[in-house]
Amino acid sequence: MQTHAEQVKKARKEKLRAAQLAYLETVERERQLTPTEIARLFEGDPSTLTRFRNKAGYNGTLSARTIEMIEQATGILAPPEAHGRRGRAALAEQTPSVPPQGFAEHEGEPYTAPIGDPMAKLVTAAVAGRVHVAPWTLRTRALEDEGYFPGDVVIVDMNAQPEAGDIVCAQLYDFERPGQTRTVFRLFHPPFLVGASKEDNARVPQLIDGTVGIKGVVELAIRKPRRKGA
Repeated sequence: MQTHAEQVKKARKEKLRAAQLAYLETVERERQLTPTEIARLFEGDPSTLTRFRNKAGYNGTLSARTIEMIEQATGILAPPEAHGRRGRAALAEQTPSVPPQGFAEHEGEPYTAPIGDPMAKLVTAAVAGRVHVAPWTLRTRALEDEGYFPGDVVIVDMNAQPEAGDIVCAQLYDFERPGQTRTVFRLFHPPFLVGASKEDNARVPQLIDGTVGIKGVVELAIRKPRRKGA
């Protein structure tokens, strides 16, 4: 007979596995990829995902690190419950409730489709079968003079080499605060990233140096239909 502690542990593991399965199914559906193709995106062992997903009688779970690698490779964030206790603790440590000085909130986030989102089909069509692109939802007015607004979904080509005038997704690194980065969207005008907005922080040129990593080039934007009279 199982002890109460063992029953709690088993129930927790089953809940974690269910959350991870649901997340993996979402990634497969949204990116139209098999578990093997997903694993290859981050150079992982395909058997890790295929065994977890398909092996009869297997009741293991994925590590928090594997979940993080899937997120980074596909641009689809997992729900907190799919990370497990250790993963949630690490996320809490890495995500301060107040952004560090000089490091405001991210200017975008990986797109996840809310139920009934009218843009979901358009986004899915834009990324279908293209493992090198990822959709992001803008959370900034830094490019409003270029016609990009908060709430727009931009498709980022992570293999493209930027040319002057391109809009890019970049990460700014703070080496005095290990693990702290900020995602921004800017115009690429080497040797600077520049904004196109009346906002003061967007107008300040960002020198492209060792603290800046270009993640990809924005190839198109999808805007949620406005309601009449809005």
